[in-house]
Amino acid sequence: MKNKSLNYLRLKQVCCYALSLAYFTFFGCSNELFQNEVDNVTTERANTRTEMSDTITVEGKQYEVFDYFSFITTVGCVCATTTTHLDIRISYPTVNSQGLMVYKESEDYYNYNFSGTNIYEWCNPIVSIVEDQLDIDDKICVPVDGSDTYLYLDITANDGPSTWGGEKEHIWIRYYFTHKDYNYRYLMLENSKNDPQHYKARLAVPFNYDDLSGYIYLGDVRISSSYGHWGPRYLDY
Repeated sequence: MKNKSLNYLRLKQVCCYALSLAYFTFFGCSNELFQNEVDNVTTERANTRTEMSDTITVEGKQYEVFDYFSFITTVGCVCATTTTHLDIRISYPTVNSQGLMVYKESEDYYNYNFSGTNIYEWCNPIVSIVEDQLDIDDKICVPVDGSDTYLYLDITANDGPSTWGGEKEHIWIRYYFTHKDYNYRYLMLENSKNDPQHYKARLAVPFNYDDLSGYIYLGDVRISSSYGHWGPRYLDY
């Protein structure tokens, strides 16, 4: 009778141990695995854009992703007899299919043609502004902390010398950023031995979170053969 009682107690202990083991296996370990899975997803999604979030983190800096933006360029006057054509292409920060931030060139671009020393033939001090707007229907990444990021304008002007003369030649562009201030800035375009017929430069255009509430604006562009002859006065202060 005593042996039967001992066997019963041992069997009961084994059953309790088995039930406890099963409980911790299915509940304790499952919770631990679930927590690890959540942590892994959080870590991965911190650097990628998901359908549930409009932000992306790149090298520890957080960006908000907007659906589009508009960029406006105005050309005021051309006082350079060395060029009759201007091409401006925009590269902007966006997200690729893997959720990473990259720079992408817009499919649309500015293509100005002009003649003489003023843009088109009807340029004068009053109506010498030609304004074009590009709407970029794509994602654009902007820092959420209010700091600036950049668009890049690859600018090309034609009518350089047909053959390389041994030294670089230049033309100049004067402009301002309407979305920032009205302080004039200057950009030098130059040709190269490999392409003497075209003057080229890359312009970095700063913008931030607040600028996307309106337009990003490159205003009153003037083109000159020299660094001081900018044509008729218009919005000059």
